[in-house]
Amino acid sequence: MRRRLAFVLSTAAVCAFALGACSPTWNWRELRLEHAPIRIQLPCKPEQASRRVPLAGEVVDLNMTGCATQGMTFAVTSARLDAGASPAAVLAAWRESMLQTLRAGEVKERPFTAPGAGVLALPQSVRVDARGLQPDGQPVQASAVWFARTEGDGVWVVHAAVYAAKPDPNVVETFLGAVRGD
Repeated sequence: MRRRLAFVLSTAAVCAFALGACSPTWNWRELRLEHAPIRIQLPCKPEQASRRVPLAGEVVDLNMTGCATQGMTFAVTSARLDAGASPAAVLAAWRESMLQTLRAGEVKERPFTAPGAGVLALPQSVRVDARGLQPDGQPVQASAVWFARTEGDGVWVVHAAVYAAKPDPNVVETFLGAVRGD
């Protein structure tokens, strides 16, 4: 009887977690990025932008897909590196740039492995949870991942992040857990 009750309670907890992230408030949609071999899920209608930026001694075309809803901003940015560029150096510089922009004070980091074909096993593939400040000085929390993947003779670097004053942990995990090499 106790085992059955424990099973029912654990099943209910899993269902509550899943339903919280998939509630009608969140209109999740799966997308394959136009400019990169990456699949994502966004909880709102995506917008796209691109720009050329210097990153770790390289000038790259960053392509961003993102949206904002319920006080949370979701973004996935990718760039194809030129032959000979170091994905490890680009990922490390990208991570440092985000943390500096946030003026991050509290940072927790752990390894991250994106699912999918061609994902490179690099020490710079990480998940970061940080607290910092928005440009207007308001507090913000960020949860972000960085990784690289190959496609043909090229390498793509990818950064996915959620920014919010008070993020919903279930929604953050749903978003970051769905980012994958396609």
